[in-house]
Amino acid sequence: MTTWRRALAVTTLLATVVLAPAAPGQAQEQPPLPAPPAPEDQIVQSWALFPTGSDDPDQPSNRPNLSYEVPAGETIEDSVTVANYGSVPLTLRIYASDAFNNPEGGFDVLSGDEVPTGAGSWVSVLTEFVTVPAGTQSIVPITITVPIDASPGDHVGAVLASLRVPGTAPDGNTVTLDQRTGTRLYMRVDGPLNPELAVENLQTDYNPTANPLSGSADVSYRIVNRGNVRLQGTQQLSVGGPFGIGRTTLPAEDIPELLPGEGYDVTATVEGVPATVAAFTEVTLTPEALGPDVGELSESKGTSISLALPVTVLAILLALGLAWYARRAYLRHRREGTPPSGPPRGDTLPPAPAPPPTPVGQSS
Repeated sequence: MTTWRRALAVTTLLATVVLAPAAPGQAQEQPPLPAPPAPEDQIVQSWALFPTGSDDPDQPSNRPNLSYEVPAGETIEDSVTVANYGSVPLTLRIYASDAFNNPEGGFDVLSGDEVPTGAGSWVSVLTEFVTVPAGTQSIVPITITVPIDASPGDHVGAVLASLRVPGTAPDGNTVTLDQRTGTRLYMRVDGPLNPELAVENLQTDYNPTANPLSGSADVSYRIVNRGNVRLQGTQQLSVGGPFGIGRTTLPAEDIPELLPGEGYDVTATVEGVPATVAAFTEVTLTPEALGPDVGELSESKGTSISLALPVTVLAILLALGLAWYARRAYLRHRREGTPPSGPPRGDTLPPAPAPPPTPVGQSS
C-alpha cells in the first residue's frame, strides 16, 4: 500500500458509546447511539471498534485495548464492539492483523490484503462481515488461541473494522481505499522476559566552520528493541572532544512504543561542536516498561569516534609551511647563482700571464 493510501487507511474514529451484553456466538445489534445531527440528504460514514466493556455492560468500555497475560496454548473467548455513528448502514469487515513500527517509530498494522503470521493469526472472528444500522452498535465475539510453541514475551496485533470505498489517486485513476479503525491487541506469553533497547549504526559527520569552536555534527543512528517485551523511554545525544572538551548535549527526547524486534531511524544535528581533531558521540537510552512488570531495566549507550578537523587552523599552518619552504628555496637559489669570492681553494694555481710580444727588428 502506498504512503498516501496508508494514511487514509488508518483514520481513527473515537466517541463515547453505550454498551449492552451480547448473546454468545453471534453479532448482536444494540440500542441506537446518539449521533451528531446531519441534514437528511447528507451521507455520514463514521464508526469505531473497541473492546466490549467487562465490568458494567451499560457503560462504555473500560478497557483501552485487548490485553492478556497467558501461558502458551491458552484459548481466550472475548468480544469487540462495533459502533456506527453515521447516517447510513455500514457493512464492515472485522479481522485481526499483525502490528509493527513504521520508519518513524509509530504503531502500524499490515495492509488488509496481507496475511498475518504473528498475533493477528491467533484471532478468529465469528462474523467477518457485519452490517451495522445507523446509530447502533454490534458486539462481535472473537476467539484467541495462543500456539503451544509461542515464545515468551509480548506479541502485538490489532482487531480492525474496515470499510472499502472508491477513491481517486493523485494520477486521477480510481482506486479502492481501505479505511480502518480498531483496537490494539497485546498478548504477553508466560516465560523469561528480556527488556533491552540498543543503539545501532551510529555515525557522525563533522561540519567545520571558519571558527574552529562553532562547528556542527550530523548524527544518525537506529534505536532497536532487542528484547521480547515492548518498551518506550527517552534518548539523549551528546557530541564533544576528548575528555569531554566542548561537549554539547541535546535535550532528552521520547522513544515511542517499540515492539519486540522493531526499531526506527533517528537523525539530528548538534550545533556548537568544537574542532578538536576527534569528535566523541554518545547516545544514552533509558527504557521504560509498558504493561505488566518486566523486572529491572538498565540504560544502554552507543558511542562512536569521528574526525573533527580544525580546517581553518590547518589552512593557516599549511600556508605558513608553504611560505617557509618558498623562502628556503629562494635563498638556496641565490647562493647557487652568485660567483664565489676570495682565492681559490686547493693546490691548483692560476695560469701565468703570457710574455709581451717582441718588437720586429729588435733583439732581446
